[in-house]
Amino acid sequence: MNFGDPRTVLIGTMVLLPVAALVNAYIHGKLLRQFVHSTPAFQTYQDIVEFERMVARQMYAALMQILLLAIPGLLFVVGLIRKVLVPGDLVYILLPMGTVIVMGVALKGVEKRAQTIPTDDPMLEERRNHIVETWIKKPLPDW
Repeated sequence: MNFGDPRTVLIGTMVLLPVAALVNAYIHGKLLRQFVHSTPAFQTYQDIVEFERMVARQMYAALMQILLLAIPGLLFVVGLIRKVLVPGDLVYILLPMGTVIVMGVALKGVEKRAQTIPTDDPMLEERRNHIVETWIKKPLPDW
């Protein structure tokens, strides 16, 4: 295996980036699970501030995921155009990305639990709802 060979470099990068996406998903999924476990309800404004921080990290991690998963596809197209890769090399993208997608689906339940952490305080509920709406609809936090 020649590590200076363009084919090896492209395939290696196309596989390593989704692996990095798996690590990213694992780390941020674990942080989210820990937050949900340690925060059964929002009781103070400080709880909401911690929620904002956690959601901001999740949002930045999601943007990183987009990059980590989009670049291999671009590299594949470049490799095809330059005739360094062949159509069958698509498997080097699909298998790792399939694992990332499975992990993402598995984390959706944790996200839903985080988004519905209860509170008895109407002001905290309003703030939580704003944070959740931002999390769902915007690419970056607005706080």
